[in-house]
Amino acid sequence: MHPRARWSPLGLGVIPEVVLANTYHLMLRPGAETVGALGGLHRFSGFDGHMLTDSGGYQVFSSILG
Repeated sequence: MHPRARWSPLGLGVIPEVVLANTYHLMLRPGAETVGALGGLHRFSGFDGHMLTDSGGYQVFSSILG
């Protein structure tokens, strides 16, 4: 069994090699304190593979500038 076979985004049964997380959205909900208290992003998501994070700068500026 693949080590990540139990984790699948949206229950699609696909085992990703890399997951992208948007830091801005994580800051809004559930918040940095929650993610940290749950052991970091890997434990919070239940994903033990490679993870990339995007700063969310586009979302910040598009929400300000419309």
